[in-house]
Amino acid sequence: MEPRNNGANMSPTQYAAARRQRGTQKQVAALLDVDVMTISRRERGLLPINRETELAINALPVSDWSKKMNMLEKLKGDIK
Repeated sequence: MEPRNNGANMSPTQYAAARRQRGTQKQVAALLDVDVMTISRRERGLLPINRETELAINALPVSDWSKKMNMLEKLKGDIK
């Protein structure tokens, strides 16, 4: 069993980054069966991001678009 992170949860910034890798707020809200405002409030730090919430968003697949953008960013970095 992996050790926990001393009770620290995913930050709103980390949540937003994970969400962007998986789609729009509307798309992710639909996949998680929550209101789009719930996603927005988590990203703005108005709702807590507990362990269950963190596990749920990380369980969603990363979108092909996001994978392509990450590859492009890496290639840009290699060119510099």
